[in-house]
Amino acid sequence: MSIASSGQALCVHGALLWAATAWSGFLMVLDGPNPKLLLVAHQKGFLHSFSLFGFGAALYMGCFPNTTPTKVSILHCIALHCVGGAWSVISQQLTSYSHHNTDRKANTCFWLLAGGAWVSLVGDTWAAFLNESLPLGAEKTGATPNPDGLCATVLKLSAMAMGIGSVMLCAGVNAAGLLGKAKAK
Repeated sequence: MSIASSGQALCVHGALLWAATAWSGFLMVLDGPNPKLLLVAHQKGFLHSFSLFGFGAALYMGCFPNTTPTKVSILHCIALHCVGGAWSVISQQLTSYSHHNTDRKANTCFWLLAGGAWVSLVGDTWAAFLNESLPLGAEKTGATPNPDGLCATVLKLSAMAMGIGSVMLCAGVNAAGLLGKAKAK
């Protein structure tokens, strides 16, 4: 998948996620799930769909020409610190590709962002039906706190996937474009 088609695909997934999230709002009339956790899933689904729209449009417009630079940058160091050993494996794998193979890098970012967004919607909705959440969410919604449960693990992994995908894209930004000094093509 090329950089432009990765951007288009992110926008399509943003639209599909937005539609699925809109329809998931009707789950709130059911008696079984926790309505406050369903509202959280609903809001997060919309926010993730807007993130996919934004990243997709920026990727399509060429805002991330290097997608993942071949040299280790400060963003790589921050991600390594935040995510830990998993990032070192992913970063080593991605930076071993040639500079001309940005299509594969854009495709990897696409799967991390789109996959993380969809898994988050499913995981949050599932957590509402199980009435369990991370401790802070459980305190606010009256759910059972279960920070080590399967739902919590799925939600943490989806957040990591979206975080890694966004850091990879932002690491390839054209720095001159941040100050409005990028050359027009």
